Amino acid sequence: MPGGILRSFDPMIDSLFGPLQFWHWLALAAILVGIEVMAPGVFFLWLAAGAAITGLTLLVLPDLGWEFQLLVFAAVSVVSIYGGRRWIKNRSQPEDHPH
Repeated sequence: MPGGILRSFDPMIDSLFGPLQFWHWLALAAILVGIEVMAPGVFFLWLAAGAAITGLTLLVLPDLGWEFQLLVFAAVSVVSIYGGRRWIKNRSQPEDHPH
């Protein structure tokens, strides 16, 4: 879709980012999972989910501009962090008596 809304408006920024492909996002997801394995907590896992979903979205919509890719990544990351923290909080209820 040349000239469509899915394309970037600034050629200078396009040259900085270059053409982001779906595998860039999937590689970022793999790197973030690797960081998650080495870091305490469960924060990078949700960012990895955002990167993976952005990569899959780009696989389906290959003409998606970098602005929308970052928007998808940010939105999915925020939602997954919020949902993941609530899920973990609800699962880790203290028990009355130890085993």
